[in-house]
Amino acid sequence: LARVLALQVELLEVFARPSFQRRLSDLYEAEHRQPTSSQQDVRLELLLSTQGSVLPRYGFEASWHGVQQLMGLMDSSPALKASADVLRNGLIIDWLVRGKFEKATAA
Repeated sequence: LARVLALQVELLEVFARPSFQRRLSDLYEAEHRQPTSSQQDVRLELLLSTQGSVLPRYGFEASWHGVQQLMGLMDSSPALKASADVLRNGLIIDWLVRGKFEKATAA
């Protein structure tokens, strides 16, 4: 539990950086103006490269496979699923990388 919380804190820090938020916002706006699969791919690559700086320190590959491994661990662990801190951090991470932009570009 402590390692997952530490990983989440690091992800929160990198996803909250103004430089990351500006780049992600630009990508969402471009995708909203003219949706293409290549724009979505660029956005996903930004997310992966940002997560990739954190995941290996916690034993996960810096790849989509590593992200899937992490998500699988979180989905299969009753202790992680029951943790209010893990849930809260997950919701904030989701908002930082998706929620706030999807609501803004849908308006």
